[in-house]
Amino acid sequence: MKKAQIMGQPIIFIFIAIVAILTLTLGIKYVYKLKVLGEETQVVRELKEIEADLQRVYQLSYQSSEKFTYSFPSSVNKICFLKESRDINRLDLEEQERIYIESSTNKNVFIFTEPMGKYRTTYSKFVGTTNCFGIDGKIDLIFTNNGQTVTITQVTIS
Repeated sequence: MKKAQIMGQPIIFIFIAIVAILTLTLGIKYVYKLKVLGEETQVVRELKEIEADLQRVYQLSYQSSEKFTYSFPSSVNKICFLKESRDINRLDLEEQERIYIESSTNKNVFIFTEPMGKYRTTYSKFVGTTNCFGIDGKIDLIFTNNGQTVTITQVTIS
């Protein structure tokens, strides 16, 4: 090999290493973004499912009940239902959650994530319960038709 060829090889190896590091970094970044987007999609899908289930139970006969199971990503830690905005004082909330609920007009179903900062909300005219439920991956809820509203209780395993 000529001296110029030998001197050029380290530069080529350094260039290849830089390109490989950039490719890996961007790949990891986009895989993480895809994971977060998948979790967001799952939360939105479950929230729409809750809305549909509330409406379905509302259309059943008085005192009819049905159990539903919802799966959430590990980042979701709490779901709150608020019958009326003045009922917020009955909930055991962190200050940030309370501020968020108070600032969300015309919303009464709230999903909170850990770390704080990402929230999902919706409105359902059928909510007849003011309560928060902890979520650990999935949650079992019982919806009961009470005539004008639907009450929501969590299934507890004893």
